[in-house]
Amino acid sequence: MNMPSEKLNSAIAAIKSGDKATSSRLLAEILIAEPSNETAWYWLATCVDDVEKKRYCLKRALSINPSNYTYIKALIKLELPPQPNLEDAQPPYLTQKISSENKLLSDEDESEISASLAKPVLPSVESSSPVKYTYKKHKNFIATLENILAVLLTALFFGIGLLFLLYLLFLLFTYPFI
Repeated sequence: MNMPSEKLNSAIAAIKSGDKATSSRLLAEILIAEPSNETAWYWLATCVDDVEKKRYCLKRALSINPSNYTYIKALIKLELPPQPNLEDAQPPYLTQKISSENKLLSDEDESEISASLAKPVLPSVESSSPVKYTYKKHKNFIATLENILAVLLTALFFGIGLLFLLYLLFLLFTYPFI
């Protein structure tokens, strides 16, 4: 193993252990000896706290290897504004229980409303009710559509089969066997 890769491994280990000073020193030594070391530039970006220095290190790594997805992703993440926490982004009116009269609901009121919504109210239907007649009419209409569709599909397959037979006959008479 050559010296820069041993130093690089030591620098990465120092970064993972939280020793930014040692890792920065080792990475600086590597970059002085080998300025085109993209990995050293990337890891140096993780060591520095200043956003401009991070951006510079990531851009240097990308200039060496522009197709490295890790470097691109890190630079994009750096460029994006910080995202708010979901709890902070939720408006307070969504967490409060409010009635239609803009009053806060008590737990008792809420349970009463939930209980009334849980029981569906079904209309009473008499035998001469238009609702029942409409349902029967609708059911008959669906059955009729299903029958029409079955007839059309049968005709389609029969037609395709007939065309295929005609084609075979055409081929048979066009190119007779000797």
